[in-house]
Amino acid sequence: LSLSLSLTLSLTLALILALAILFPSELLLPFLFLRVVCALIILNLNSLIFFHLFSMFSFGSLLCLVEFLLFLCYSSGTCCCLTEDSKTSNCLLSQSKTGEENQQRMMLSTTSSSLFRSSRRALSTIVNHTCVFGHKIPDTDAICSAIIRAEELEFQGISAKPYRLGELNPETTYVLKTLGVDVPPLLPNMSAASCQSVAIVDTNNAKELPDDIKTSGNITSIIDHHMLTGTLSTSSPIEIDIRPIGSAGTVLFYRFKSQGISISPTTAGLMLSCVMSDTLVLDSVTTTQLDRDAAVELQDISGLNYVAHGNAMLKAKSDISHLSIREVVLMDSKVFEFHGRETRVSVVETVSPEVVLSRQGDIVNEMKLVGKEEGLSEVLLFVVDVRGKKATFISDDMNKIKLVKSLFEAQGVKATTIDCADDMYQLELEGVLSRKKQIVPALNG
Repeated sequence: LSLSLSLTLSLTLALILALAILFPSELLLPFLFLRVVCALIILNLNSLIFFHLFSMFSFGSLLCLVEFLLFLCYSSGTCCCLTEDSKTSNCLLSQSKTGEENQQRMMLSTTSSSLFRSSRRALSTIVNHTCVFGHKIPDTDAICSAIIRAEELEFQGISAKPYRLGELNPETTYVLKTLGVDVPPLLPNMSAASCQSVAIVDTNNAKELPDDIKTSGNITSIIDHHMLTGTLSTSSPIEIDIRPIGSAGTVLFYRFKSQGISISPTTAGLMLSCVMSDTLVLDSVTTTQLDRDAAVELQDISGLNYVAHGNAMLKAKSDISHLSIREVVLMDSKVFEFHGRETRVSVVETVSPEVVLSRQGDIVNEMKLVGKEEGLSEVLLFVVDVRGKKATFISDDMNKIKLVKSLFEAQGVKATTIDCADDMYQLELEGVLSRKKQIVPALNG
């Protein structure tokens, strides 16, 4: 009986080993435990065979012993592939004999390792703190206010950590580097379900948040300065603080003051950066007296001259030489619904509008690709000349130019059409600087 069971299990082990050799071992993780169990049982059965049926120790016992040794050898050569070490490919390359085999093994290893890591992340434990983040395609206000809000929650005795929902733009990169602040990590799996609870800043629009934000049911607060979109709902009451002022950073500044939270020079620098970014150094129509008062106080605490700091931020934002056309289109972009039509509205705030406008043809073509890929009705882009205090709408469609012109003129904006080369058109909009208070209301007219 022992010999029969030993033979059966040894054949099972042989099959598993064959599968492991044919396919990368990462794809056979469920069999790893079975392989170990089989080997241990075989060893125990071998002990019985030796003790009771020593004379029958022949092919069956020898086979299972050899297979167990093969298992140990193979496992030692492949277990390194189960790690996320940068040497993953090398451990498989050492088992191959030819260059062609090496390449095939490397491809299999890379693919299967990615699958393994994805599965492990999906099964990982939910982070045991509050995740704080702003909107997708984050700007300076979204990133810095997330860092500040996490500090506020920590003061209140709530474990919190800031995250981001995308890559940093040049302006935000400059700010964090100047202040010596670490870049927040990307939200795990870009999923709200990865978090024990969620604190949202600088938006209340579900379309700008993780795709599962509506179903995760773990939103605990919203700190914002935008209009209500009505796209979020919760199963229980939450803290909501939305104020009609220039930035989420300004809201947080007054929250800190009301709670008696000490503001460090670094935090003051982050708050000041939020104000300077969203108000275009206090020149935007969104600027309020509360923003101006906050800028003066934060300047004293941080030791940063707000005008010089704000202009340096604008200069960093205007440098798009290292960006691809798509990155320019999506650098500061949000999706809105106008009369049942989903439209992406992008703005490029710059002190050098001629640099952006010189690439109009490529930008317009990329806008069309983005709209097609995302299934949007329109993708519109406005180049905001911060110093000239005007915006330029670009398009290759004269009918679209005429429509946008009529919408802005209905808001009392002086609009001038400019014919450009290669069937391109521009529409200059005097005094238009804000997407929130000027562009979106006009397009929604």
